[in-house]
Amino acid sequence: MRRFWFATAILSALVLACAVWRFSGPRKLNVLLITLDTTRADRLGCYGYGIAETPALDRLAESGLRFTQAHTHVPMTLPSHATMLTGLLPPELGLRDNANNRLAQGTPTLPQTLRRHGYRTAAFLASFVLDRRFGLDQGFDVYDDRMAAPAGNENMFARQNRGDVVCDRALAWLDKNSSQPFFCWVHFYDPHMPCHPPPPFDKKFRDPYDGAVAFMDSQVNRLTEFLDQRGLTAKTLVVVCGDHGEGFAEHGEDGHGLLLYEETLHVPLILRLPGRIPVGTSHRLAGLSAITPTVLDVLQRHDPAFQRASLLQDAAPAAEGCYGESVYPFIAYRWAPLCSLTTKRWKYIFGPVPELYDLEADPLEKKNLAGAEPAMTDQMNADLEQMRASLKPRKTETLALDPQALAQLRSLGYLAGATPSALSGQAITNLPNPVTLVREVHNPCGLARQLRDNGDYAHALALLQSILPKSTNSIEILEALMGTCIDMGQATNALPYIQTLLTLEPNSRVTLVNLGGISLEQKRYEEAIRIYRQALALPMDIRESTFSNGVSQIAIKARVNMAVCLTELKRFDEAATLYEQVLRDVPDYVSANNNLGNVRVLQGRNAEAIAQFGKALAADPSLYRTRENLGRLLCEAGEYRQAFAVWRKGLKLRPGDPVYLYHLAWWLATCPDAACRNGKEALSLALELCKRVDWSNAQALDCLAAAYAETGDCAAAVKYAEQGETLAKSVPDGASLAAEMAPRLERYRQGKTAR
Repeated sequence: MRRFWFATAILSALVLACAVWRFSGPRKLNVLLITLDTTRADRLGCYGYGIAETPALDRLAESGLRFTQAHTHVPMTLPSHATMLTGLLPPELGLRDNANNRLAQGTPTLPQTLRRHGYRTAAFLASFVLDRRFGLDQGFDVYDDRMAAPAGNENMFARQNRGDVVCDRALAWLDKNSSQPFFCWVHFYDPHMPCHPPPPFDKKFRDPYDGAVAFMDSQVNRLTEFLDQRGLTAKTLVVVCGDHGEGFAEHGEDGHGLLLYEETLHVPLILRLPGRIPVGTSHRLAGLSAITPTVLDVLQRHDPAFQRASLLQDAAPAAEGCYGESVYPFIAYRWAPLCSLTTKRWKYIFGPVPELYDLEADPLEKKNLAGAEPAMTDQMNADLEQMRASLKPRKTETLALDPQALAQLRSLGYLAGATPSALSGQAITNLPNPVTLVREVHNPCGLARQLRDNGDYAHALALLQSILPKSTNSIEILEALMGTCIDMGQATNALPYIQTLLTLEPNSRVTLVNLGGISLEQKRYEEAIRIYRQALALPMDIRESTFSNGVSQIAIKARVNMAVCLTELKRFDEAATLYEQVLRDVPDYVSANNNLGNVRVLQGRNAEAIAQFGKALAADPSLYRTRENLGRLLCEAGEYRQAFAVWRKGLKLRPGDPVYLYHLAWWLATCPDAACRNGKEALSLALELCKRVDWSNAQALDCLAAAYAETGDCAAAVKYAEQGETLAKSVPDGASLAAEMAPRLERYRQGKTAR
């Protein structure tokens, strides 16, 4: 039986003066951890990419220890970083995918350990995937996860920071805190697809990916220059690594997360501490789970919570192996999950079709030797089973999946309680193979996501509809179809996708709230209320978008929509209570303030309505009907000058708007308060109004007549009042307006004003 060391391997070709370094005792060295999201080792100059512009990373490699066979354990940002910071593998952490759960509270982490030893700790992040809600903030004094949302894109997971923003924040913190021992983690996200490097990097390379890597390197340079300028280079351990790579369709995958080939698992890893870390190149197998134990080894801060070996210790005996997995195919598509075992020579991938590659002879993994090398295939499979059986979860998984899906994952050996025998059974082989579906389903799904983000909903919808028959139970595709229909204002068309989703994930609050929206649109108010209450009774899903205070956006939407239903059913008190609850959680929520104002009007509580409309306009001055209604209520309350100010601001926002012109002209001509009347201004506004409506609107002519009467020109008032009355009588539903105009016309004939 072979013993496995998941983050270490034989030190077969280490070009350095001494393989093992020891220090006399604990040292207060600084630690700078730089993680390069979505960065392939083979696209850096120090790893042999000739056209790369990565001088900062190349210098770090020249003055430090570069690992040629470093691997991530999972090609996903969140679980990969969790592995780096804890020294635990994804099955041990129960953190297998982006966004579906969080690092369990109380899990020992590197920053926690260093903080206990007096270190100041800070993290500066570039992607929402690492938001504090996912638990990686444990142990950090500062966890800067502020993110900018791309214009027009409300997808929470699209929030990110460019490398210079991250670097600015990190340098500002280092400037104030580098006089004491620090652990600073800086995360760069620029090479993540879609790549949009800033000038001049956008023009330097044919491939935007290379430009993004070059821009990222320029920010790494700013960090290392800071260390040089402050005299901190000799006492700062710099760790640079990729969290995962990126597929460029070598095996069909555009991107990462689905498959387990070297383009997504092989990552750069560089350690530098002048005079203490040996300079050279290491060819030992290095998993990212070794980062925490290696850092603690260099600092001589050993902690029994971290059991894996340091990369600076003697390598394992003859046996070796680096574990890899991807549960994402199952979570997103209900396809088979994959797992792998990589040794110095062999790579084995377990899935519906086992794969074996000789990495020495076939580094690009072109030739599957599973059939030609049955003995080695069986041995690697057995070794992988043994490895998986040894991985004991520290915490119970909290994957955001329905019970049936969780049970299926457990039966496949991917959750606590699974047995190694699940690997050799038929469960995996009975599921669709991600390798065969990546080109025809997964990649088009990613393209559809980009089309949606760019507002091209029609093409996104057509693409998604074309691939759904090939993967009918895909959560990813169904959710995208549902969202695209709603984005297009075609919520009813989303109904079949919603119904299928609810059979797969019956406890999805997002899906339920969208279903409630269809019932609301179809005026089935009682049904909609029942659905919204069902959604609100469920626990919050970690994937839900939130406001800055952590309140779920989908829960707020459910409450607001339920209040709309209650208003339509004339249950005004219940509706008002719901709006008040919403505003306690999100005081500046525009629709709640506006709708509560409307409810107060219906309740006859106009003073409260005025206050609510004012709050709504303060949050969003462009609210058209709200501004109109606020002015009318103020006039009814005798606050004419305030009303005029509200409408005049409306005209500044919407010059020439007929509604604002009408209200201002009418009340300036007919206001009971003589101090507020202004016939001349009323006439000017009324003339502009009539021009705007081409002299073909009865109300506009009625308003013009009132303005002329206020200026004393009753003959003109009679003329336009008669025209308005005739026009009102000629249009459907105009009789009531004509009846209102008749007594005013008579007053004009008598030389009187409209008042």
